[in-house]
Amino acid sequence: MSDIDKLDLSVFIEEYLSDAKEGFQETNNALLALEKDYTRTEHLDNVLRTFHTLKSSSNMLNFMDVSAFSHKCEDFMDRLRKREIPINKDTVDFLFEITDTIEAMVKERADEGPDEELSEVIIDRVETVKQKMEYLELKEMLSRQGVIIIDETGVIEAFNRDAERIFGYSAIEVIGQNVNMIIFEPYKEHYDAYIGNYLKTGKAEAIGAGHHIHGLRKDGTSFPMELAISDIYVGEKRLFIEIVKDMSVFEIKSQTIHAIKKIQTVKIHVDLIDALFNLVGELIITRNRLNNIFSDIYTKKLKNVMISMNHIISELQEKVSSARMVPVEEIFQKFPRMVRDIAMDMHKEVELVMEGSETELDKSVLDEIGEPLMHLLRNAVGHGIELPDMREHNGKRRAGTIKLSAKRTENQIIIEVDDDGAGIDAEAIKEIALKKGHISTEEAKTMQERDVLLMLFQPGFSSTSEVTGLSGRGVGLDVVKTATEKLGGTVEIASKMGVGTRFSLRLPIAPAIMQTLMVGVGKHIFVIPSDMVLETMEARPEYIKQMVDRDVFILRNEAIPFVKLKDLLHIKTDEEDKGLVAVIIYRGDNFIALGVDAVIDQIENIIKPLDTVTQKLKGFSGGTILPDGSVALLLDIPALFGFETFKEKGYTV
Repeated sequence: MSDIDKLDLSVFIEEYLSDAKEGFQETNNALLALEKDYTRTEHLDNVLRTFHTLKSSSNMLNFMDVSAFSHKCEDFMDRLRKREIPINKDTVDFLFEITDTIEAMVKERADEGPDEELSEVIIDRVETVKQKMEYLELKEMLSRQGVIIIDETGVIEAFNRDAERIFGYSAIEVIGQNVNMIIFEPYKEHYDAYIGNYLKTGKAEAIGAGHHIHGLRKDGTSFPMELAISDIYVGEKRLFIEIVKDMSVFEIKSQTIHAIKKIQTVKIHVDLIDALFNLVGELIITRNRLNNIFSDIYTKKLKNVMISMNHIISELQEKVSSARMVPVEEIFQKFPRMVRDIAMDMHKEVELVMEGSETELDKSVLDEIGEPLMHLLRNAVGHGIELPDMREHNGKRRAGTIKLSAKRTENQIIIEVDDDGAGIDAEAIKEIALKKGHISTEEAKTMQERDVLLMLFQPGFSSTSEVTGLSGRGVGLDVVKTATEKLGGTVEIASKMGVGTRFSLRLPIAPAIMQTLMVGVGKHIFVIPSDMVLETMEARPEYIKQMVDRDVFILRNEAIPFVKLKDLLHIKTDEEDKGLVAVIIYRGDNFIALGVDAVIDQIENIIKPLDTVTQKLKGFSGGTILPDGSVALLLDIPALFGFETFKEKGYTV
């Protein structure tokens, strides 16, 4: 047994799949770009690179069927790049089919290993693709080649239209002339040798790509050509059929060989980054505890050491956090293909515009927003964008536009899905909600449009009774809301009939380490994300008023809802409400004053996720260790706004 046979190649499978996934994504992006402009064949370079790399890596892992199929696909792509096969809509659709087929083949082969048979489904798909390739190649070969018939003395007896096109002569001009008139002088010797070999052996391979023979056009220019020959007998007369192809359009410019550069990046498994991040979190907790312990016994030397340590830990945190930041392009780039396929299935014309792809987001957040964005885009294509004829009738472009954008504010990422479709009919949503018992008649009369649209995020709410792959507005939107709020973010919706709809996700940049405000209620301490706090101020009695049986807080001559945190969390305290502090929290364009007993400190904390038991407790999204070693729960502000205590008081935030 050789050393290669003894080698356990399974250790390379994960990297193999990772590289393949990245390659297929690049292929999809290249094909989407090619679909917009069929003349930009340079996009096929990326496709060829993917299949060539896949062929080599599959061969290394002994996935010989994948390697062979990749090689066949690579040859086909190369013929496309050389324009031997025309590029059009049907061709690009077939290229997507090839990509999907080999991607499925790679996944199954990686799961099964090199020795197991692939499933019949995959085998059938691969064979279908191979047959289509052969058909396209044969069809093009028969449709674009010149045919010249000569006798045994080299006199031309027939000259078809493609031969006329290639050489620039009409058939009348060349019939009866010697074939040497269309062979470029320096190559006549090669041509004669080729014909002589055929006469002697009856066998001859095609002379390819102009390396051995050049044709001569009527205008005096020469060109590389591919030539194949066979013979027929008409009675006792022997004739030779020459098949000619102009190869000048297929010449490829030599590529510049670049100097080898030093490696600037290395691949690091995400588990290692997560482990480093957790260690930095523990350092921050330890630092906070040390600061608390030494707060009363600082000496000059100790103070200098603590300042230096704080600086080092802060810089380390910044570097490790930066390593976890990933451009949203990693998620965005998966959607153009999905949008294209859904639009084609629904006979719609949709253009997906992406902005801010370079915006960076913590990987833990990025991993969670893929599915919510998928639901929003599916809804936009399926129920936002109208059919082309309807759009044209309404004075719009036949092709609808969906804009997927990301931008960063000081402490948030805002991701928006904006379509220029039909918009959402709030009255129709309200009627459906009434029929399904989601709201009462009295509630329907007083509901604002914003509140009606927010009903789309309720689990199971749909605006259509037809069950399809895309169903109605609302299908999947509860997933969007749940995932966004789980990350400590918010989702908003705005729509105008006939103009379009916009969904906005506001997400924290990095949720694990954050600036928090420590507040006290009785003997309990809680923390609030600082980016949700506008300001804190003394809750004087004259600032708190009652309006229609609800408390409001007068903030600069404007009344905003006021609720005590102890009421929200059902905390019983023996102390009277003296010296309350109002924490002004904002959520979108809305504000609320949260009454607490004390504001203790603002501090940077590492937020730990709750276990499966405590996750059932509404109103909390994590916990942190305080400088004195005690544990404080992080308030889940969006969830608190949904508490029954809050609803009972008639507040809608």
